[in-house]
Amino acid sequence: MKKTMIQFILALLFIFSGYSATAQWQTLNSGSSETLLDIHFLTQDYGATVGEGGTVLLTEDRGDHWTEIGDLSEGLGSVRVLGIDTIMVAGSNIFDGNVYLTVDGGANWGNVASGARLDEAGEQIFALGYDSLRVSANGGAQWQGTDPNIGGTLLMEQIAFANDEVGMIAGNISGFASYSTYGFRTEDGGANWLQWYVFDFPNADAWTTAAFAAMDTVYLFTNEYQFFQPSDMNRLVRMTDFYIEMMNGQSNWRFTGEVVNEDMPGYIYDAHFFNTSYGFAVSAEGAIFRTGDGGNSWTSNYSGADSLRSIFAWSEDLIFVVGANGRILRHGQVNATKDPQLLTLSLFPNPVKEAFSLQGISENNGQLFLFNELGQLLRREAWQQGETISVNALPPGNYQVELRTSTQRYLGKLAVVK
Repeated sequence: MKKTMIQFILALLFIFSGYSATAQWQTLNSGSSETLLDIHFLTQDYGATVGEGGTVLLTEDRGDHWTEIGDLSEGLGSVRVLGIDTIMVAGSNIFDGNVYLTVDGGANWGNVASGARLDEAGEQIFALGYDSLRVSANGGAQWQGTDPNIGGTLLMEQIAFANDEVGMIAGNISGFASYSTYGFRTEDGGANWLQWYVFDFPNADAWTTAAFAAMDTVYLFTNEYQFFQPSDMNRLVRMTDFYIEMMNGQSNWRFTGEVVNEDMPGYIYDAHFFNTSYGFAVSAEGAIFRTGDGGNSWTSNYSGADSLRSIFAWSEDLIFVVGANGRILRHGQVNATKDPQLLTLSLFPNPVKEAFSLQGISENNGQLFLFNELGQLLRREAWQQGETISVNALPPGNYQVELRTSTQRYLGKLAVVK
């Protein structure tokens, strides 16, 4: 009898310990049954998610409530919230997607370009399509082409920037009976792109998604496609030590490619890394995985029935995930009673003409925000210890700079002169 009771208690402990491990992910009421494919926030309260059926959902209270503002004529796979009431979305089909812009909170939408994947670098917005990459420096009013040679057997489906200068385009190249990873890298804000040297990859697996962990570190999630169909072989490759080398008359980005996990627990659709050790990944099977050792091992942080497609992290304390059947998950202390202490941010040089750096910060990384005198958010980017921030694109004036780390908030004033 005593042994039976002990077994019963242990069973209860197991059940509740499993519940507590996943209870930190809260399911939000999206009001939609469409598959949601991307999510982005301007502030920790104001954000949008998009998906099939032309769905655009807007929240102004950190995801507690969502309002449909889209109803566009094609499925949507990418979104960037550029300002209050100013939202850009793009079609989900990489071959013929269109880019739409609203400046009145969804009351009116304009078709401003072609493209299917969006990202920002400073004041530039990029729109990636099957055979083109377009960029706008004025909020989508005008666009111009850039130089990557894509299309044909190349199918590039992701564009991502680590900061204003360093970015990547990732996808696959079609072979005789399968796909293999292919991509490009820029270190000048998208003005020039050079291809990754494919023979630096440790295998011929196909891309499923990629994520920056630092300017010089990319985590590449792959699948061993067989006859153009996904298999159950999912791996994780770490790309580091990038440098340019001329080979056979062509410049390539060389790198060190290393398989850090031979048996990923799922087909990964999206991932986010806060640094080179700590990150999350979302899977086609409906699971969220977490790593604390640079991807060598992963633990299940959430498990559900709906496929999960996209993750957005405002901070380590506020993360959103979206997926099939209108699924929106939120992780973090939403109703925290105490904000981090606001510390003074030291900027050098100040006033500044070209670039400045942050002084006296003990943390190694965080999120940097730049506001104008009216309090409007101009830029949001990842920050790494030791890097400089360019102000070449900014007009002379006074600005506010905020740095948010996992434990602190810093605030400083910056004067830009020419």
